[in-house]
Amino acid sequence: MEAQQFHFIPHSGWAALQIVLGYFETIAYFKQGDPSLLKKHGELFKWGVDDVFQNFKDHNPKLRNALWEELRGGLYHSGIAKSKISIEHREPSVSVRYDSAQRRWIIDPHQFVRDLGYSNKIPEQPVL
Repeated sequence: MEAQQFHFIPHSGWAALQIVLGYFETIAYFKQGDPSLLKKHGELFKWGVDDVFQNFKDHNPKLRNALWEELRGGLYHSGIAKSKISIEHREPSVSVRYDSAQRRWIIDPHQFVRDLGYSNKIPEQPVL
């Protein structure tokens, strides 16, 4: 199978992350179906990360905490990620990796967006 080539809008990485970060809370709330969780944004976000990126479980809770505190919190409240997160695209592309020399998580925002997806756990009738 031939690799699919993607063309990106220059400097679009931060914007792409800003748009998709709300997905984790939304999908977790939908799948959990518990109205009492609505105000527990951090719990929902972390549950959603675990559910969507099941291959990251080896790095949890460090990864999900960094995504919540450093990336989601930084972008939503300050407009920029905090110091333990940076973005970069290189081939071969990996959604998230940890650079131990820099002590930071490096995200390829375009691969991160492509890797988002539903698991097979969506309930047939969500509780409203």
